[in-house]
Amino acid sequence: MGAYNTSDIEDVNSALDQTQTPQKQNIWLHIGLLILVGVSVFVPRVTNIDQYVTIDEVTWIVYGGNFYYALGQREFDQTYQREHPAVPLYWAATAAFLVEFPEYRGLGQGYLVGFKKTADYYRSQDIDPLDLLRTARIFMVIGNTLLLMGAFWIARKLVGVWPALVGFLLIAFDPFHITHTQIIHVDGFLGSCMFFAVVAFLGYLYEGRKPIYLILAGAGAGLAWVTRAISLFLLPFFGLMLLIAWLAERRENNIKGNYLAGFWKQIVLPLVWLSVAGAAVFVLLWPAMWVAPVQTLQRMLEKILFYSRSGGTSLNVFFAGEIYTHVRPSIAFYPITFLWRTTPVILLGLLAALIGAHWPFGLTARKAVRGAMLGLALFAALYTVYITIPARVFDRYMHPVYAPLNLLAGIGLVGVISRLRSVNLNVVKRYGAAVLLVLLIGLQFGSALSVYPYYISYYNPLLGGLQKAPQMMMVGWGEGLDEVGRYLRAKPDGDSLRVMSWYGTGPLSFYLGDEYRIYTLDVLWSNDASREYTEADYAVLYVNQVQRKASQELTEYLTQFAPEYTVTVNGLEYAWVYNLHDLPLPAFVPTEYR
Repeated sequence: MGAYNTSDIEDVNSALDQTQTPQKQNIWLHIGLLILVGVSVFVPRVTNIDQYVTIDEVTWIVYGGNFYYALGQREFDQTYQREHPAVPLYWAATAAFLVEFPEYRGLGQGYLVGFKKTADYYRSQDIDPLDLLRTARIFMVIGNTLLLMGAFWIARKLVGVWPALVGFLLIAFDPFHITHTQIIHVDGFLGSCMFFAVVAFLGYLYEGRKPIYLILAGAGAGLAWVTRAISLFLLPFFGLMLLIAWLAERRENNIKGNYLAGFWKQIVLPLVWLSVAGAAVFVLLWPAMWVAPVQTLQRMLEKILFYSRSGGTSLNVFFAGEIYTHVRPSIAFYPITFLWRTTPVILLGLLAALIGAHWPFGLTARKAVRGAMLGLALFAALYTVYITIPARVFDRYMHPVYAPLNLLAGIGLVGVISRLRSVNLNVVKRYGAAVLLVLLIGLQFGSALSVYPYYISYYNPLLGGLQKAPQMMMVGWGEGLDEVGRYLRAKPDGDSLRVMSWYGTGPLSFYLGDEYRIYTLDVLWSNDASREYTEADYAVLYVNQVQRKASQELTEYLTQFAPEYTVTVNGLEYAWVYNLHDLPLPAFVPTEYR
């Protein structure tokens, strides 16, 4: 069945019913493994799915509500909400509204701007924003799970059942991957779409150039394009892979001349058909493209160019002890980020893959497998270079690289076991694959379990883990503020407290219960902030606020005192709560507010 040999799995399958025919036994095995992959992906991402809220998600709920409202009003041009364009997120939000708040589309409230106003409107209709977010997240998890299951079904033919299974279980239990595929945000879903497209395309190249793979790759690419425009990277990448495969085929078969015809047939036509499939998905999913295609694309391009040049708004990024605004921290930012965010098992697998690529043996000597390894490695390397070019950088922008590298690691690990199986050691030959699955997947699972439910707090223990991460990486995206909200709300006067906080709207307010009692801090301290300080009962400092020296006057003042309450996540202090009634008024508050 393509690139694998059923003898590779006979030892592991000894418990299966041997009365079935090999063909029937194999198909049921594959279906069972597909279900295993789906469950392994779905369960960690859906468990405790509303534990915390990230700062960016509040924006997507507002846009998603506007998208749903536009559909209800048949104002399809208004389904353009952001340049990303993030359309699958809006469809997930639409599904959440249909479940939690279906009448929203016809209440006449119009297109709301700003989350405080939007959340106030939700609550005025007896709708908890956290319920909407939770349901939207579940639909995002379902989408990510289906894409990964589809990619596994293709990969098992491309690289073999057990390399694919190991690789996809590594993906399923990768803490960083779990983080971004369980929330309503563009980067995690983008990674799943691009990964599906890449695997399907590699299936096309190395599994007989079947048109179905090309169509699937195009559909995956279109889904990625309608999620985030940066995924247009896929087209030149596919072109490069077609060129490499074409040149290799000419060299292997000693083909001379006739370059133009071969180039057209082997490179241009596949790209055309793939682009057509991708464009069809792009247009089909985005109603704004039905009524105003030119204006929609023009608006996207203008905003994307702005962010690429300027880095967007005044975002302070902490990296390696320094604070950067509108400036790329380092060309090594993303490789260093990957080392901090990946797991020891993945690094071991990538080392094994490198060995297998340099000294081909067994599994890694097969043409399809080597082609897949090349494609996955090239995608990861070139995409990393590609996202380094814009000024705006965050660790999550590298998410599309994780699944390809995890699959590559799985191939490398199984390749090593395959090599050991060829050694005349009966115990290794008989139990090697099972031991690999149990031990290495167990270690990967342990990496995720060690930081549950705050998967985002995982940092590679080989580099010092979460305790050392704040010296190098910007830590915290809202996790921990949920505990602050629960703590304050449990107070006797919790329903009336006014709180000043970094990341106040969403990560804190969803759990405190009222956006209008939250004063959300900005990067720079201001007169308005001073006035709000005198009205607040509590102030909350957050870990990356301290790292980025945001609202520095407040940070330096409050850290002189012992907090009333400290939130610790996996051994690291994330948030500090101060009762302002117990503290003297700071000198930086102007006289008129005293």
